[in-house]
Amino acid sequence: MRSKFLAVGLSGILLVCCVASGCSSRESGNELPHYDQSADQSYNPDLFYRNDMTTYSADPSVLWVPEERDAKYGGYFYMFSTGDAGNVKSFGVNRSRNMIDWEYVQTAFLPEKGSWAQNRLYAPECVYDETDGKYYLFFSAAWDGRDNDNLYDSIAEKAEYEAIEKEVRGYDFATAQSQIEALRTKFSEETPAEGYTAEEWEKARQTLNEYDTNNTGSEASDEQKLVWAQECVLGLKTVHITRKTAVNFVHSIGVAVSDSPVGPFVQYTNTEGEGQNEDAREIGIGHPFLAHEDFYEALSAFEENGETEKYQALKSALPDRMTMIDADPFYDTKTGKKYLYFSSCQPSQEYIFGMQLGENWTDDPLWETLTPLTRYGYKTVNGTEEIDYPRGAGAIEEGPHMMYDSETDHYYMTFSVNGAYDKEYAVGQAIGLSPLGPFEKVSMEEGGLVIASDSLWDHVSGPGHHCFLRFDGKLYIFYQGLYERANPANNTRGICVDEVKSYVNDQGVKVFNANGPSYAPMPKLGPDATYRNIAEEATVSVNRGDNKEAINDGLLNIMTHHDQISEFNATSGKTTITLDFKDYRTIRALMVFNARDYENWFDKIDRVEFDFTAEKDGEQIQSTAYIKDLAFDKERYFYEAMEMARPGGSVCVEFNEISVKTIRITIDSEKAFNISEIYALGK
Repeated sequence: MRSKFLAVGLSGILLVCCVASGCSSRESGNELPHYDQSADQSYNPDLFYRNDMTTYSADPSVLWVPEERDAKYGGYFYMFSTGDAGNVKSFGVNRSRNMIDWEYVQTAFLPEKGSWAQNRLYAPECVYDETDGKYYLFFSAAWDGRDNDNLYDSIAEKAEYEAIEKEVRGYDFATAQSQIEALRTKFSEETPAEGYTAEEWEKARQTLNEYDTNNTGSEASDEQKLVWAQECVLGLKTVHITRKTAVNFVHSIGVAVSDSPVGPFVQYTNTEGEGQNEDAREIGIGHPFLAHEDFYEALSAFEENGETEKYQALKSALPDRMTMIDADPFYDTKTGKKYLYFSSCQPSQEYIFGMQLGENWTDDPLWETLTPLTRYGYKTVNGTEEIDYPRGAGAIEEGPHMMYDSETDHYYMTFSVNGAYDKEYAVGQAIGLSPLGPFEKVSMEEGGLVIASDSLWDHVSGPGHHCFLRFDGKLYIFYQGLYERANPANNTRGICVDEVKSYVNDQGVKVFNANGPSYAPMPKLGPDATYRNIAEEATVSVNRGDNKEAINDGLLNIMTHHDQISEFNATSGKTTITLDFKDYRTIRALMVFNARDYENWFDKIDRVEFDFTAEKDGEQIQSTAYIKDLAFDKERYFYEAMEMARPGGSVCVEFNEISVKTIRITIDSEKAFNISEIYALGK
């Protein structure tokens, strides 16, 4: 059907047009052959894309590799993500030319034997370093299956405890009993022996009392008695070691390095021998780049070295348990410094932290710069004022992403709130004057949500865990969504993308807003997109109505969480909107986006006129072509069960290229109506 309509080119129009016949009536000869994109569910992939989530995955990180950087792999977008499975053990890499159709390339990172990162590999994020020409893949993983394991104050204490535990687990009952009696004598004194604190001494005595209580009159099995005996010996022999039980699985952060965007990435290690960085910690294949113990070891080192200021800075920021997911590396173009952000998991996942790294991505971080930046449910990390974001089933703040805005000289920390499988998983934003804050969240009412779904929607669910990418002067957001759009009972996730725009809200603050989450066709993205929206370059005039500047400000009014984005509104009657370009422009499609709320919808566009120029018989002529009676597809964009709109729908029409100076859009409505935006796809 499309090819039938569009086979009639502009030259065919001119053969029958009124200009050629001398007729003055536009109606009789200049109807523009077109394809009404609104008329069926298909779309032209040469012009449009749609978030059908054809890539099953989550936690996307996307980077563009230009051809001038890499002759072999350049000219593509590369995406690293969490495979949508329960226990991910590797990371693959996908590539795309248009940001929507992804093809699998290969396994980018497979932890080698002996690596600490064997289970639940999550949220890879890749950064390219122009200095050394390498790619660095940061990720989180469960450290060698440390589910509900202990956390320690140092790597040495961890190793000591595990060695003692291995020995004690090999005891039979008689050996364990003998050890208990020997240790009972040691801890029988009322005052602590040298090398023990009062707390440690008291803990040892309590361990003995608990063991005696368990065995008094007990009819337990021999197997249970052996376990009690082993636990008692282990407790007594390790009473000097600080242990904290993890509430959940123990995630740490790793980094892998490659010369290529597709890998293979190799886990970073720093061990004795050739190439060792003697100024950095020794890190073997069995140890993460950042773990709980590293922070506490640094704290002890500051104390021992008398570095009081650094000690106090780290101590004040360090939580009781430090386990981490969702690493976000950030290069600050303003200062040339490197930073790392992550979400902490213990005892609850409600804080996002940041810290400065060394000169190189794999150098030791500046431990004393550890800073809590945001807290779930609150406007500031240490404040008491609550934020008005949607509340999900879980109090979770995760998926941080840092961005510097040179226009305002501010830093924007964006993050996801609620659980990844929550329908109201969403991306919020906080603003600060430095990479480590302090940050203050922008309220929902002030436009603080970058992208979010409505809890009542049936067409979008759970848009969150995102990354931003700048390409060809535009900003895009990649994010995950739930395939079960109406009710998130199915946890399968897929990747989406939308353009991001900024505006100044009613409080005079610049905020970012996605033109999404989109459900309807949107203009094609990427280097293969021949056409782009040029309506923003036109001068808009109207014969009636208010807020004409909203017609081509580039902002789609989709999210229902605030009213910061205005729409053009007109009362009943005949309204004509005119878009004038400074010169003739090649136009290929037109999109007129309806209002966010169905009460403000227009039913149809009565007429679109294009003042065009074309060559005929060696002469350049000007005339007008038109399209009439374009109906808005109410059935597709109206959720009848809730009597609400599925926002973001448009009257969308495509045609063969036409050189246009002026576009006039006429709507003759019996009721008042709004228009969210007009796109003209051209070049």
